[in-house]
Amino acid sequence: MKIWIFTILLLLATIVACTDNPFSSNGAVQSRNTISGKINFPATASDQIAYIWLDQVEVGKFSTSDGKFSLQLPPRASQPGNGFSGSATLYCYVGNYRIETRQILLNDGEFLYGQGDVSNTGELLQPFQMNKLLDISTSVTPEIISPDVDELLTVRMNLRATNNPIRISLTGADSTLFANAIAVRIDTTAFISVPIQRGPTFPVSLQVTSSGTTLVSDFTVPQNVLAQGEYRIVPSIWLENTGVPTRLLNSLNIQAATYDAEYALIPFDRQGGDFSVSVSKDSTEGP
Repeated sequence: MKIWIFTILLLLATIVACTDNPFSSNGAVQSRNTISGKINFPATASDQIAYIWLDQVEVGKFSTSDGKFSLQLPPRASQPGNGFSGSATLYCYVGNYRIETRQILLNDGEFLYGQGDVSNTGELLQPFQMNKLLDISTSVTPEIISPDVDELLTVRMNLRATNNPIRISLTGADSTLFANAIAVRIDTTAFISVPIQRGPTFPVSLQVTSSGTTLVSDFTVPQNVLAQGEYRIVPSIWLENTGVPTRLLNSLNIQAATYDAEYALIPFDRQGGDFSVSVSKDSTEGP
C-alpha cells in the first residue's frame, strides 16, 4: 500500500513540474489577459504608430511612437461564449504597409502563454516586421493662410510604389485630380480634423508604379473654418486588395471608401503636408 501511494504522489509531482506555474513569486494568481510586443519599421519611418487588432474578441489599440504595444483582453462577459477559447489572429495595420499577422491562442477568456506566437511571459516571440507598399509625400502652397478670408490651397501629392505596382482608390474631380483631403491639427494633443472637399466627385481607381505618380488639386478653405494653429493636410486614399478585415476598420469607426474626419485616425506613413493658419497682417495693424 505504501509503495502504491508513493508512486501516485511521484506521478502527481511530475505532472505539476511539467506544467507552467500559474502563480507569481508572492503566491498571487497571474493574470493572462495581456500580451505585448514590438513593431519594427524601416529606418525612414520615424515615430510611426500602428493599430493592433485581435479578431474573435475584436479588441484593438494603437502602438506607441517607438513601436511598442500592450493589448489587454476585455472581461470574459464581453467575449464570445463568456470567455473565448480557440485561435485568434493578431493584426498589425498601417494604411500604406503590408498588413502583418500573428496567431494567438486563448482558453476560457485568457491568453495561453508559451503557445502559438506568444512566449511564456506574454510577449510576441518575434516582432512585427513592417514592409511599406506605397511612399506618400505631400506639399501645400501657400504654407501660411489667414483664417478670416477664403483661401485657396494647392496640394501636391506624390505617390510611388516601393516594389510591385499597387492600386489605390480615391474620389476625383476628374481623372487627374483627387477630391478629398482632411486638415488635421498637429499643435495640440486633442484630435481635431476638418474635411476639405471638391465637387462634384466620383470614384477613381489608379495604379501606382515605382516610377511614381503626382496628383495636384486646389482646395478652397472658407473663412473661419480653421482656427489659428498648425495643420497637416491628409489626402484621402485607400490601398486596394491588402487583406484588411472590414471589422478592423469598423473598430476604428471607419468604413472603407468613406471620406470624413475620422479617416485621419487611420495610421499612415506620410511625409510633408504641413501648413499654418495665422492671423492676417491686416487684422493686427491699425489703419
